[in-house]
Amino acid sequence: MADIIIPVGQKLLSNVSIVKLKKNGKQFEIAVTPNKVTSWRNGLEKDIDEVVQSHSIFSNVDRGMLAKQSEVLETLEVDDMEKALRLILDQGKLKLAEKERKLVIENLTKDIASIVASQCVNVNTERPLTPSTVERAMKEIGFSVKPTKPAKTQALKVIRDLKAAHYPTARAKIRLVFYITPEHAEKMISMLPLVEKVDKSDLNQTAVIAQVEPGSLRQVVKELAEQFGADIKIDILELYVSPTMEASEKKQDETGDKKQENDSDEEENNE
Repeated sequence: MADIIIPVGQKLLSNVSIVKLKKNGKQFEIAVTPNKVTSWRNGLEKDIDEVVQSHSIFSNVDRGMLAKQSEVLETLEVDDMEKALRLILDQGKLKLAEKERKLVIENLTKDIASIVASQCVNVNTERPLTPSTVERAMKEIGFSVKPTKPAKTQALKVIRDLKAAHYPTARAKIRLVFYITPEHAEKMISMLPLVEKVDKSDLNQTAVIAQVEPGSLRQVVKELAEQFGADIKIDILELYVSPTMEASEKKQDETGDKKQENDSDEEENNE
């Protein structure tokens, strides 16, 4: 059997799980650390050596049977074994023992709650939610965490389910004011979501107040900086939530979020 690489703090026999990928009648397996696979797929774990316990690809991990390299490359349509390993890790089905499954669900629940808390506020107090509050709410509404689904996808469903259960939650927005030279104002406005107000009273610069979700703030700022460079200035006004926000988000929840939910359902049916 190929050598097994044990991540720091992990034990070989009690902490090895298998990720399986079937294609064209062939099955390939890799040995992994179970509580790391979801973190890898969520983008939280970057070091593949902390996820896989061997860089070898097997036809049967339990029996120590290595897969033929030529068969792996031909079936998975890749040109080297490292690409094949990553493909199996990304797309394969994780087989978990009950104890491991429980640990993965516990960790995933915390990740989901943290994402929801970072994106939502209590509409009554206009204060951010805490992860512990979200975890309690998830239990109260009977939310079932799927160990093979990304935390971000499940967090979107938690937000929808909390709204459906009439919890006083709404996605937070950050109100910002953008200052730009008049000749670039229209272009900048077209790049902003939920513009509230445009002030052109100053002939030297246009001020635009807009709302941006915290999760997309970095990307919005990056795109504006790449487009306008030193011609743009951005100031944060406040964390903001209002009843009108709920109405503006309803369409998003029925389109973009629904697409992600459908994608997740397809994955579940394929398991």
